[in-house]
Amino acid sequence: MNTGYFIGIDQGTTNIKAGLFTLQGELLCEASHQFTVSRPAPGVAEQDPDKWWEALLSILRELFSRHRVKVSGLAFCSQVNSHIFADESGKALLPVMLWQDLRPLKYCDELNARIALEPDLYPAGLKIDETALAAAEDIRARFAALDARIAE
Repeated sequence: MNTGYFIGIDQGTTNIKAGLFTLQGELLCEASHQFTVSRPAPGVAEQDPDKWWEALLSILRELFSRHRVKVSGLAFCSQVNSHIFADESGKALLPVMLWQDLRPLKYCDELNARIALEPDLYPAGLKIDETALAAAEDIRARFAALDARIAE
């Protein structure tokens, strides 16, 4: 009988949780850490990506403090349409723009007028606003090709 182990991680809007399982699906232990959602202005919903990372490391340490095993697999599930804009090294340029953030709605409406997105595809269809675009010039360059195609 295979005695491997795997970890399942669920990154939600208000918490991150993880479970350590046998390959047969038996839950050995679990840990979680809660988050707060920052709402600095109406329609804005953000979180600190460094807090996500710190929380993940914390719950993994907790799991391994209870069971010292070799893990052979990892499963990860994340909240829908929350975005982290990062530089080439992976460092976050901005807070995480959560799926609840309404700033992109005006951009989605503009894009819909140009390319006829189905209504259920936005606001999830685009998570870019002035804050993200102003944060780093390389973001502008990366999306310039997309803008050119949309304008055609």
